[in-house]
Amino acid sequence: LVGGVVRGVGSSKGGGVGVGVGVGVGRRAFGGFGGGFGGGVGGGGVGTQAFRLLALPNVLAFGAWQFASATDDWRLQRLFMDNFFCSELALHQGRVWTFVTAPFMHTGAMHFLFNMVCLHSFVANVAYLRGEAFAVALCVVGGVASCVAHVGWEAAQRHRRDLARPRFFRGA
Repeated sequence: LVGGVVRGVGSSKGGGVGVGVGVGVGRRAFGGFGGGFGGGVGGGGVGTQAFRLLALPNVLAFGAWQFASATDDWRLQRLFMDNFFCSELALHQGRVWTFVTAPFMHTGAMHFLFNMVCLHSFVANVAYLRGEAFAVALCVVGGVASCVAHVGWEAAQRHRRDLARPRFFRGA
């Protein structure tokens, strides 16, 4: 089956049952959330350890950000803004670690939930095909690459805006 929809039901050693909808390529079916490879919510299927390893810093950062916002703790909010948000300014100030920490930061509940659902589905499928270590490495490298792309886009847009200003205001 190439490009078709495959529905899969799988079970796992942990007793969980996962029902997934995904696309089929060749003989393998890439399941959706819950995965056609087992390890539905509460299960112990392929990719579970990798998902937990990647989800933990996401959950901790989201919980701490929500706490800082709910208590209006500006010092904790500033700590997060300085260390968990990648930007051109952070790069110029030498805070290169934000390229690794930013992918774990989610400020809104819907953003956080959507990312966790996608992460679960993605990690389960990549771990099934290439192994859990590869899935974790791919997610971390992908997160860093997304930050690099974001900062590059930010710099390009700033440059475009600067060129649109009259020469007098550009400082040249």
